[in-house]
Amino acid sequence: MATPSPPTGPAIFLLVLLIFASGHFQPSSQSELPSSSSSNYGSRSLLAASRRRADTSLRQEEADCGKMGSGTECRENPSCRWCLSNEVNDMCFSKSESLRLPQQIFSCES
Repeated sequence: MATPSPPTGPAIFLLVLLIFASGHFQPSSQSELPSSSSSNYGSRSLLAASRRRADTSLRQEEADCGKMGSGTECRENPSCRWCLSNEVNDMCFSKSESLRLPQQIFSCES
């Protein structure tokens, strides 16, 4: 009786390729998209849309404050702060931006 010979190089290569391909082409649960019939998917998309609108309106607000050139204009807008500086020109910033400014350079009115 003859003993079977060990697998050769091409046979091992095909076996490894087959194992790799079978694991690579199986869909993973993380990459699957939720179906449109899922109730979670609808609420998530609405939440994402409302966040995008809020982000856009916040950026618009910040941009509007930056366009104001006078302290009077800036003080009239409740979402803006007029910030004074000895080093650079006085400027108008949004509330959130004014909180991040270096206090050694800017002094913002509340």
